[in-house]
Amino acid sequence: SQTASQASTVPPTARLEASCMPRKAGVSSVPTPCLPVADPGSADAALTAADLVWAGASAAYPLCRPPGHHATRDRFGGYCYLNHAALVAQRLAAHGPVAIVDVDYHHGNGTQQIFYRHGDVLFVSLHAEPEWEYPLFWGRADETGGGDGLGTTLNLPLPTVIVQKGGYALRALGDLAMRFLRPFS
Repeated sequence: SQTASQASTVPPTARLEASCMPRKAGVSSVPTPCLPVADPGSADAALTAADLVWAGASAAYPLCRPPGHHATRDRFGGYCYLNHAALVAQRLAAHGPVAIVDVDYHHGNGTQQIFYRHGDVLFVSLHAEPEWEYPLFWGRADETGGGDGLGTTLNLPLPTVIVQKGGYALRALGDLAMRFLRPFS
């Protein structure tokens, strides 16, 4: 395990390439053909934040654009070329279970696809109705994981009016997501 100061001396592209190596057979969180057009600086920021937290920082917030949650193992989408959440989760999963809580108007289809069959990464998503919003038909409540990952995906699709106006229903769903996370910790 690297300390935060050691991590910052590794060139961004080297850290990115190391993080893209499959952790398990058939798993790669980065679509290789997209590497030349992706910004390694954003990926490096995300990985540095992970290293800082692992080294003992109470929190770290990388500013990565685009967020990356639409990038799957083998495709980019929604202007996302690298899935920063997946890079960080893959890095941290080497040390134990990881939870990703994705709160965005659009479902994080890429993150879900990458970890759908992996029992070591929990994916919770609060997002707009998948029948009406991008990415269409991803993020239904009945998508709960598969294989070793069965039960590690929790999708909480919200009616568009709730997402746009917020309110008590959104807070209640956030509380539900936190209850779902407790047994995974």
